[in-house]
Amino acid sequence: MKTILIVDDQPMLRHLMDVALRGDGRRFLHAGSGEEAVEIATAERPDLVLLDIMMPGGMDGLEVTRQLRNDPRTAGCAIVAVTAKVQKSDQEKARDAGVDGYLTKPFSLAELRERVAPYL
Repeated sequence: MKTILIVDDQPMLRHLMDVALRGDGRRFLHAGSGEEAVEIATAERPDLVLLDIMMPGGMDGLEVTRQLRNDPRTAGCAIVAVTAKVQKSDQEKARDAGVDGYLTKPFSLAELRERVAPYL
C-alpha cells in the first residue's frame, strides 16, 4: 500500500487532492504546516509527499524538503512541489532543495494524476 502525505495550508485543497488520487489501496496523510509535515513524514515514512512551497509559519516547503532529504528515514520519499510559484527561478530553487517534480497551481485533476503517477 502506497502512502501519500499531502501538505498544504488550505484544507479544501488537501481534500481535493486526496479524493482525486484515491484508489489502488493508497493511504493518505494530511499536514497543514511545514513543521507538521516533517513530524508526520518522519513517523510515517510516506512514499510520496505533495508539498506546497508557500506556507504560513516558520517552515516553508523548501525547508521541509531539505529536512526530509537530510534525514535517512525520509531521504528516499518522492517529493512533488505543488505551488503557485511559476517562475523558472522558483522551480530551480525547489529542484536545488531536492524536489522530484513540480506542479503549478491552479492545476487540473488530470494534471495532478499525471504528475504523481511515476512515483506511485
